[in-house]
Amino acid sequence: MTNHASLSTEIIFEAVTRIHKDGTILEVIPDNREMNAHIVDMFVGQNVNAFASPKLLQKGMQIINQVLASGQATTLIQDFPTSHSKKNTFEIKIIASSHDEVITIVRDITEKKKAEADLLQLNRIFLSLQSASTSITSSLDNEYILNTFTWEMTNLLNIKGCIVSQWNQSDDTASYMASYPQHESGRMSDPDVSFKLDRYPSTKRVLQEQHAIQINARESVDFEFTEQLFMRKKGICTLLMLPLVFQNRAVGIIEIIEEHHRIFTNQEISIAQLLVNETAGALVNAQLYGHLERRLQDLAMLNEISLDLSSTLNPEKTLEIIPAKVQGLMGVTAVSIALLEPDQINIKYVSAVGSKAPFIQGRRLSLGKGIISQVIQNNTPLIIADAAADSRHYTEFDRETGFTTKSLLCVPLNTKGKAIGAITTVNKLTGPFDQDDLRLLTSVAASAAAAIENAQLYQRARSEIADRQRAEKALEEERSLLAQRVQERTAELDKQFQRQRAVAAIEPAINHPDELHGILQQIVDASEKMLPINGGVCIMLYDKVTDNFHLAVTSQNHPLQKYVGIIRKSAGASSKILQKKETYVVNDIANSQLKTSEFLKASGLRSYVGVPLIGQGEGLGIIYASSWEPRNYSQEELDFLAALADRAAVTISNVRLYEALQTTNMELARIATMKDEFLAGMSHELRTPLNAILGISEGLQEQFYGPLNERQVRSMQIVEESGRHLLTIINDILDVSKIESGQLSIEIEPIQVLHICESSLQFVKQSALKKKISINQNITQQVKIIHADARRMKQILINLLSNAVKFTLEGGAIGLEVKAGKNNNAIHFTVWDTGIGISEEGKTHLFQPFVQLDSSLSRRFAGTGLGLVLVKRMAELQGGTISVESEIGKGSRFTVTLPWQPSSDDDLQKPTTAPLQISDTNLGMIKEKPLILLAEDDKFNSEIFSQFLKMRGYEVRIAHTGKEALNYCEETVPDLILMDIQMPEMDGLEAIRQIRAKSLCEKTPIIALTALAMAGDRQMCLAAGANEYLSKPVPLQKLHQTIQTILQNQHGQSAEEIDEFNS
Repeated sequence: MTNHASLSTEIIFEAVTRIHKDGTILEVIPDNREMNAHIVDMFVGQNVNAFASPKLLQKGMQIINQVLASGQATTLIQDFPTSHSKKNTFEIKIIASSHDEVITIVRDITEKKKAEADLLQLNRIFLSLQSASTSITSSLDNEYILNTFTWEMTNLLNIKGCIVSQWNQSDDTASYMASYPQHESGRMSDPDVSFKLDRYPSTKRVLQEQHAIQINARESVDFEFTEQLFMRKKGICTLLMLPLVFQNRAVGIIEIIEEHHRIFTNQEISIAQLLVNETAGALVNAQLYGHLERRLQDLAMLNEISLDLSSTLNPEKTLEIIPAKVQGLMGVTAVSIALLEPDQINIKYVSAVGSKAPFIQGRRLSLGKGIISQVIQNNTPLIIADAAADSRHYTEFDRETGFTTKSLLCVPLNTKGKAIGAITTVNKLTGPFDQDDLRLLTSVAASAAAAIENAQLYQRARSEIADRQRAEKALEEERSLLAQRVQERTAELDKQFQRQRAVAAIEPAINHPDELHGILQQIVDASEKMLPINGGVCIMLYDKVTDNFHLAVTSQNHPLQKYVGIIRKSAGASSKILQKKETYVVNDIANSQLKTSEFLKASGLRSYVGVPLIGQGEGLGIIYASSWEPRNYSQEELDFLAALADRAAVTISNVRLYEALQTTNMELARIATMKDEFLAGMSHELRTPLNAILGISEGLQEQFYGPLNERQVRSMQIVEESGRHLLTIINDILDVSKIESGQLSIEIEPIQVLHICESSLQFVKQSALKKKISINQNITQQVKIIHADARRMKQILINLLSNAVKFTLEGGAIGLEVKAGKNNNAIHFTVWDTGIGISEEGKTHLFQPFVQLDSSLSRRFAGTGLGLVLVKRMAELQGGTISVESEIGKGSRFTVTLPWQPSSDDDLQKPTTAPLQISDTNLGMIKEKPLILLAEDDKFNSEIFSQFLKMRGYEVRIAHTGKEALNYCEETVPDLILMDIQMPEMDGLEAIRQIRAKSLCEKTPIIALTALAMAGDRQMCLAAGANEYLSKPVPLQKLHQTIQTILQNQHGQSAEEIDEFNS
C-alpha cells in the first residue's frame, strides 16, 4: 500500500485519469510521455482505495459522487508528500464524463503557489515600504527622518539593527547620525566620535563607487580583514552597506546588521536601496525646509533687530544692539563693528561682543592694515576660512590678547554706495562660514548701516536743534539790540562802500605820473574824510640820498601844514615804521614807549597811526593819520589806510619810473643825436677834401690839365685808389648806422643771378690777379632769377669776395658757388677761399661791428671790421641768413641763404623806360655855353668843379653861401644850379626852398651836392625842391653826365643816386 501510494504520487498526479464511480481506475494518460507503460498499467483496473488514506478516499469519493449527481465540475487543492520528504501542492479538477465515470486532471501547482506567496510577501513589503516612505517623507525633521528610517529598515528586512553615518569628505571620516536600536553604534565605541575611513577600505568603496556591499564575518570573502574583525568583535555575522546619495554625491553610509548568517537577496537589497533613496529625498526636503526655516528665523531675527534699531536713535545704544543680536543670530564667538573715522586715515572699533571684546573696543587700526581695511576700501565682503593662513590678517590684536582667530566673515557697512565701516563675525561654532551666512550678515549690515547713519543724523540733528535753540535764545536775548546793530552795520557798510569808492576813485589817477602832488593830495583828503580822525593826515616821502623825509602833502588842519619841506629823520616812529615796513599805531602818545618829538608834544595830538609806503620792496615814505584825543583804530580803518598807502606807493613808484624812463629816453635821444651829428660831421669833413682829392686825381688822369708821363699816371692812380678806399670805409660806417636806425631801405625786385655774380667777380678780378689767386665759379643753371635788392646783393658778394682775396695768400684760390636748396625754397650763395681760416673762438666775434680777429691780422690786413656786419644785416633785411665754415690754415666758406620760389624767366621785369641817352640831336638842343650857378663854400671844391665845367664848355658863376646864391637868382636865371647843402649863413636846403618860393629860378633845375650822405638826406633834398641829389665825392664824369641829362630834358625823370661800387 505504501509503495503504491509512493509511486502514485509520482505518476497519477502527473496524469489525466478516467475513474468509475466505484473508484476503479479505468484509464491513465500521464503528462510524462517517457513514463514506462508497465507502470501505467499497474494503476489501470485498480481501485483508488489502494492508493489513498481512508480519510482522503472518503473525501475523494464524496466529491466524485457530487460531481456525477450535479453534473458540474469541481476543483480540489491538496498537498501531497513527495519522494523527497517534501509536500507539493496539486490542483485536482474533477469533471463528469458520463453518468458513472469522471475524468480527473491533476497538476502540480507548487511553484505557482510559491510565486503567489512571494508576490503576496512582496506586496506586503511594498506596502510596508510605502508606509515607511510615507512616515519618512511626511516629516521635515532630520532626526525624526533618520530614526524612522532605521526603525522601518529594521522591520522591513527583519534584521537586528540599522546605523546611519555621515561622510565628512574634508577629513575622510564617518560620524554617527542615527541607529535602531538606539544604542547601536556599530564600529564606533562612542557615537560622538567619528572613525577614519582609511581603516575600512570596503566601506570607502561603497561611498566612492556608490553601490551596495554585503560581508559575512565567518566566510572567507574578497574583502579587507578590518571589516570582518570589527564584525566579529561586535557579534555581527552579516553586514550590508548601502550608500546614502544626495544629488549624485555620496554623503553617508547605511549599515544593515544581522547577528546570524544571512545572504540578502538582490530584491531585498533593491528594496533597501529604495528606502534609502526615499530617505535621501526626505533629507533633501528637510534640508530645504531647514534652510527655509532658518531663513524665516533669520528674517524674524532681522525684523527683531530692525525693530530694536528703530526703537532707538542713540548711536551708542545702536552700536550696542547690533553685535549682541548678530552673535546670537549667527552663533559666532565674537562680533565687532568698526567705523572709518572722518580723517579717512584710521578705522576705530566702536562696538564689540564676545571673547576679548573689551580689549578691541576703542582700538584704532590704520586704513590699509588687516582684512577689514580691504573690505572697507573695496566695499566688498570677504569670507576667510583660515585666518592664520591669510597674509592680510592683522595678527597684532590676537598676539596681544591671546585670542585665536580661526575664521571670519567681514561685510562692509554701506551707505549711499560708500563704505563707512564694517561688521566682522569671528569663529563660527557649527562649521565654516558659507553663503547663507554672508547673505544674512549682508542684510544685517544694511540695516545696521542705515541705523548708524540715522542715529548719527539724529545726533547731528539734535545737536543742530540744541545749537538752534541756543541761537534762538541768544537771538531773543539780543533782540533788543538788533535794531541798533543793524543801524551800526548799515552805517559801517556804507562807510566801507564809501572807502572802497574813495580807493577806486584814485585808481585812474595812478596812471598819470605827472600829477603826483594832486594824487597824494587826493589820498590825504580821502583819508581825512573816511576815517574818524580830527587831527589831520599827512604824507612824508623818504629821500634815500639825504636820509631825510620830505613833507609832501597835508590836510588843511594838520599841525605840520606850515612846515611843508624837509623833515629830519629821527629815532622816533618814522624810523621804526620805515625800517620794519610795518603799520605802527599809537593809541595815546602820552603812554607811548617811543621817543616823542617836542613838536609832537607841543602840537596837542594824542594818537596817530603811521602806514609805510612800500614800492618794489623799498620804503618810499609814510602816511600819518592823527587825532586830538586818545583812540583805538579798528582793523577796517587800518586796512583802508593801508589800501590808500598802497595806491600812494604805486603812484610814487610810477612817477619815479616815469622820470627815470624820461631821463633815459632823453639821454638815448641825446646820444643818438650826437652820433648822427658826429657821423654827419665826419662824413662832411672827410667827403669834402675827398671830393677835391678825387676830383684833381680824376682830372689829372683825364689829362685835363696837360699830359702826364706813366709814372705820374701811376701816382694819380694810387692817390685815387687810396681815396676810394677811404670812401668805402666812410660808406660802411654810414651803412651800419642806417641799419641800426632802421633807415636802410631794401628794394626787392627780380634780378638775374648770373649777371649779379659775374659783375661781382669782375670787381675783384684785378686784385686777385695781382696775388696770382685763381677764381672759380659754379653757378647752377636751375636758378636764373631771384627776388632781391640788386645793389645790396652785389654789395654782399663783393664784400665776401674782397675778403676772400684779402685773406688768401699768394697762389691760392677763391670761388663763388650758387645752388638751389633741397626743397627748392631757398638759394645758397657760397664764397670760399683757401686762405688763413678762422678759429672757433674767432667765429663768435665774426659778425660784431668794429671787431677784427686779432691784432696780428689788423696789422697784416687792412679794414674796419664792418664788412661782415653789413653782409649779415643786409642778408637778414632780405629775409636771409649767413653761415660760416672754417678751419685754421685750410680756408673758409661763407654761405648766404635767401628765400627763393622757382619761376619763369618772364618774371624778370624789364625797365618800362629806356635809360636816358645823350644823342647828338639832344646835344644840339642844349645852349652852346649853358650858364651854371655853383653854390659851394669850399674853395678847393669850387675851383675843381669850376675848372672842370669850364673845360666842358659851361659858363660858371660861383656863390660861396646860400644867401649869395639866392641873391644871384633874384637877378639872373642860370640854366642849372649846383647847390652844396652845408654852407655858412644859409644852408643849401633853405636856399633851395627860397629859390623855389620867390625867385626867378623857381623852375631852374637844381642838383644838390652834399658831403653828409646820411639816411634821409636824399629825401630832404628832393623835398626841398632839388631835381637831383649827388653825394660827395662826386666823380667829375658822373657830374657832367647828370648835367647833360637834366639840361636836355629839364622836365624829365631824375637820375638815381650814384652807386659807389660803379664810381
